[in-house]
Amino acid sequence: MRVRGVLSVIDEIEIAIGPRDDGELKKDVRAALLAHPASHRFDLGVNVENGKVTLTGSVPSFGAKTLAGELAMGVKGIANLENKLQVDSKQ
Repeated sequence: MRVRGVLSVIDEIEIAIGPRDDGELKKDVRAALLAHPASHRFDLGVNVENGKVTLTGSVPSFGAKTLAGELAMGVKGIANLENKLQVDSKQ
């Protein structure tokens, strides 16, 4: 969209997210994992301590482990992620 007389727009908006409650983070990470069609069937443990998320459990492939980590990191407010998921191809 063009606005007459406007030559350019400089976007300097920054969004700062403050620390979030560990319980909220855990709920949101679980929701993100359950919402994805490839990860909703995995029985994963989610622990959160001071914004650090730890994933535990087992998944059938390295790709599933990577996906779970990426989904968890997509939740706003996570300070760090430790992906301790074990790959068990016999699942």
